[in-house]
Amino acid sequence: MQTGFLHLHSMMSYLVVGLLVLSFIAAIIGLQKGEHKALDHKLGLFTLIFAHIQLLVGFGMYFMSDKVEAGLTRFKFEHPALMIISIALITVAFSKTKRMEDPKQKQKLKTILYGIAVVLVMSRIPWF
Repeated sequence: MQTGFLHLHSMMSYLVVGLLVLSFIAAIIGLQKGEHKALDHKLGLFTLIFAHIQLLVGFGMYFMSDKVEAGLTRFKFEHPALMIISIALITVAFSKTKRMEDPKQKQKLKTILYGIAVVLVMSRIPWF
């Protein structure tokens, strides 16, 4: 079962990173144009949904992983903590901008929060 969760978590990470990067790029483009389209909202929603699913799968991995039991600091503390912070930033970006009226302000907030989330996620993904 641990192997299945590992494969699911690994494959979904590509989807989540791709959606997050697309959302970040869409926010930059929307900020430059000064508009917020329905597609921006849907892209943010899909990013939010898949990030939360990835978090749940990650929690499953955390409690089953041999690396966590071995006490490897990166897998026990650093990776989970920064991923939770990243997903919180994604959630805040989606929730706050949903209620905002000014499209330029929406895109500015999304650009900042998604940008920080991209940096955090990319810094803690085990690339090997």
